[in-house]
Amino acid sequence: MSIISDRTTIYNRDGSIATLPAEQARYRVYMSPGEWSLTPPPPPGWDREVPRYRLTRDLQPASRARYRTEPPFESMSNNDCWQYGERPLVAGEEIESTAWPHLSMRGLTFGAEKILQFLNGTMKSRLALAPWRQGRIRLESGIGGSPVLTDVRPPPVPPFNTRPAA
Repeated sequence: MSIISDRTTIYNRDGSIATLPAEQARYRVYMSPGEWSLTPPPPPGWDREVPRYRLTRDLQPASRARYRTEPPFESMSNNDCWQYGERPLVAGEEIESTAWPHLSMRGLTFGAEKILQFLNGTMKSRLALAPWRQGRIRLESGIGGSPVLTDVRPPPVPPFNTRPAA
């Protein structure tokens, strides 16, 4: 049995899935990028679910409680210190948090993974106090005139006119 398959699964915006030969799947995604994608869509309601993380090492709370009310630090002198921690945490523990995670944490939910991905790729000093506002995840960089929202939903596809042109 071959480990490498010549078939690829592609995902439509309407929720349908198609498994096609790899060349045909790539062609369909290339010709209609707003309609088909090689990456699966995010789970429904992912941005309203409280992020859950698993700790990969022991973490201590910050030395001063006021650090929890400040934007995330670009770096800390103690790597085993979580700026938003309220108590000592042990490796392997699973927590729910609406605050910015420590970079050593691993996301257990789709939203937690997106938050870690966003946190690793942006300047931390400009970030909001938390990624969770108004009951949902909002990832804004704080750079520029207007907020930049990271959204994983593809843009809407306009309806196709099936009538011939006059």
